[in-house]
Amino acid sequence: MGNDQGSGFEWRRKRGWLNRTIEKVEDLPYNVVSGGRPLTDSAKRKLYEQGVRGQAQILKAPGPRSTSRVHENLGRFRVRIEVPGSDPYELDMTQSFEGGYESEGLKENALVECRVDAKDPKRVLLIAPEASQRRVTAVDSSDILRDGSRATARIERSNKLEVTAPGTGDPMYELVMELRSPEESKPWRIRIGQRVPDEAVEMVSEGSELTVAYLEVDEGHSAAVDWPASSDGRFS
Repeated sequence: MGNDQGSGFEWRRKRGWLNRTIEKVEDLPYNVVSGGRPLTDSAKRKLYEQGVRGQAQILKAPGPRSTSRVHENLGRFRVRIEVPGSDPYELDMTQSFEGGYESEGLKENALVECRVDAKDPKRVLLIAPEASQRRVTAVDSSDILRDGSRATARIERSNKLEVTAPGTGDPMYELVMELRSPEESKPWRIRIGQRVPDEAVEMVSEGSELTVAYLEVDEGHSAAVDWPASSDGRFS
């Protein structure tokens, strides 16, 4: 779990026995009605500390926000859950959340950490990134790889992210790269979140070169690494 005392989320910070008791008493009416769903700080704290660590891809985020007496926002999410040792599954769930960076971190296609009740896989807590953490979005790159032009990319910076690629377990990296293409008049720089095959991690070290598909010259919104071209067919 680590040291979460500096967290922007109250339910991630450790509390003493007395404060926990007061919190549970204050939240009791809402926890009874909600059936233990993560709507109050006490319910979230319990699931965060006792639940199984997993990862969620948000397939559908709430539309217009509704309000509750517990938190500013209450929303219905469709998520894809991955927990080590279990098959991935999809779930509709309700969770309360604050505005600002928590709301921004729980948008559609976001990849976020989660906690799952070991006895009830339908009880899930979505954990938005802290304000200082980078948000990661799952992007379907099939169209980019099929229709895009190719460029040679030189890696300037490579950072491993705290999430894995959905359905593969491969790590995700933030890659900052300079691209050059015979179709463009000058090089340009992109920053992307990219799945890296587990056995290809050494290929994303600083100074390495990869083949990247791109649809247009931008900051990386329409770019993806072409792993077969970059690895002579070893990785896909």
